[in-house]
Amino acid sequence: MTDINDVLKQLPKDWFARPPMSGSVSTILSKNLMQAFQDDFIAYHMQSDGGEGRLGKIYVTLWPLSDSERLTKEYRFHEYMHPDLLAIGTADDAFIALDFSGGDIQWVVFPFGDFDLDEICTINDTFTGLLVSFIDNQFPEKARRLLLPK
Repeated sequence: MTDINDVLKQLPKDWFARPPMSGSVSTILSKNLMQAFQDDFIAYHMQSDGGEGRLGKIYVTLWPLSDSERLTKEYRFHEYMHPDLLAIGTADDAFIALDFSGGDIQWVVFPFGDFDLDEICTINDTFTGLLVSFIDNQFPEKARRLLLPK
């Protein structure tokens, strides 16, 4: 697996990095969500709590960790999709989310306005892999159709 710090060095120079996360994860998120996070995702937020810019062909916005749980509730993903989904940002016309419904963590995308379980597209099983997929424009076919329409 690629190291998160190596991937962070590949972020474009115009990537807008936010200040590091203040406080511990346990003071920011509810206990059940804390257990879902992978070390690379936490490591990223300890350096830059969110950020935005073009990764490959797609404009990506990663929300501050403290906003993710609140925005997930405000968008009502739990009502329309399932309770084990945490949105963490956007990729052009799609949401980026952490899906921990199947026991295995998956980083997924789904289109704005179409909160349908059949529309969830898995990108990778690690946050590092998610970033690499965006940087290299390498996605599974279903996600490619959503993120890189012709």
